[in-house]
Amino acid sequence: MPWTLFAWAAMFAPVLAAPPAFAADPAPVKLLDLQGGDRGCYVVVQAGNAKRSLEGDFDLCPGGAKDASRLIGKMVSYATRPGKVQAASCGGDPSCKKTDSVDLVVRLAPADSPVKIQLR
Repeated sequence: MPWTLFAWAAMFAPVLAAPPAFAADPAPVKLLDLQGGDRGCYVVVQAGNAKRSLEGDFDLCPGGAKDASRLIGKMVSYATRPGKVQAASCGGDPSCKKTDSVDLVVRLAPADSPVKIQLR
């Protein structure tokens, strides 16, 4: 029995050990832009040579309650939490009630000031 457990663990170790891209507590990234969209505020970041657009809370965009535009061009840390946004299949139709579950960026902070957030 111990050999079977060891063989199973060895077989799946690479899968279990692989870190997700952009985890909930990622290394700092450069904030390039905040763009308002149909599904949320698109948080455009650069990590090394890779650029990514992450879905974020509408409040992070310019004019929002947590407007983070002052951080554009700076190194930032961010935090995410599961949330629901309008489904991509809705194509921006405001009468569409379908939703997608995504990890939303909910906080942005200067990289030298770690983001503190409780996920609920």
